[in-house]
Amino acid sequence: MSRAQNSAGARARREAPEVIEPGRPERTLAGLLVVRDLRQQRLRRELRTALLAWRASRAELCGQKLRLRAAVAAAQAHWIEARAAFFSMQTGSGQFQDAKRRYARMRREADAMRLTWRDMLRACVRQRLHWLGARQALRLANLRHEKLRLLREEVLRANPVLDY
Repeated sequence: MSRAQNSAGARARREAPEVIEPGRPERTLAGLLVVRDLRQQRLRRELRTALLAWRASRAELCGQKLRLRAAVAAAQAHWIEARAAFFSMQTGSGQFQDAKRRYARMRREADAMRLTWRDMLRACVRQRLHWLGARQALRLANLRHEKLRLLREEVLRANPVLDY
């Protein structure tokens, strides 16, 4: 067929290029076991970091609680001392009013410390829940990995020629 005939009538058909279809990912049990091992390692790392973060949060919370207790005890001691001095007539009413204002300021500071402690407590609880979630995820991953390993052993026991 010449070019003149081709342009006059039907067009020449091109052949479709061969396109390589994407291959399926490896679905062997050994491949799945490798993927599961990697996932378990990642979950173990996440669990460890969550545990360390929770421990650090608890230590900080404990320190804040000790500082709060010290502040409350100092305020109470100051107030007891100021009242005792006033009632024993060692100080005047002006000094007692100053001590009363200082005690009120110390109580406000202790209240602010208590609010900070509560915020830290909430953060600590959230970190504990994160750690518990990571621990549960690792337990489930271990269980699934064990099931997959047992399945592989069953297949190999039934047909030792297969390479799973």
